[in-house]
Amino acid sequence: MANIKFANIKTKEASDLKQELAETREELREVRFKVKRGEEKMVHRVKELKKNIARLLTALGLRE
Repeated sequence: MANIKFANIKTKEASDLKQELAETREELREVRFKVKRGEEKMVHRVKELKKNIARLLTALGLRE
């Protein structure tokens, strides 16, 4: 998953955002394990995923 643009997030439904948030959190968990085991070469993915999660949470917070 690439960086998510906030403009794209604003147009999605809350249920879609929650599903995407769950998928991104799972991907972050997997990438962290791979980094620890030395299997993941692109360690910057952790930072990207954390930022994407923050964007999704911000968008969900604005809807409530």
